[in-house]
Amino acid sequence: ELEQQQEEKLELEEKYSSTEEQVQKMTAKLEKLWNRHKQTQEEVQDLQQEFQTEREDMLDTIRDLRKEVKLVCLTIENFIPPERSEVGLPDH
Repeated sequence: ELEQQQEEKLELEEKYSSTEEQVQKMTAKLEKLWNRHKQTQEEVQDLQQEFQTEREDMLDTIRDLRKEVKLVCLTIENFIPPERSEVGLPDH
């Protein structure tokens, strides 16, 4: 009976050791996945910021181009006779 108890104790110790090893492996894997997740989140955040900056730059460019078009249209309306400003008419 003492021998059987010792065997059971050894089995439990082996099982405990195996479980502990499994927990360590899973913990390491979880840490690795968590770090990858954080890195991916940072990349997404960086991309969103980059896209926002590009979007703002494009909107600024659009505003500037609209101002230029308005200026050109005003110049044409005020300084070029209507018969010469129409597309397709000969220039004489």
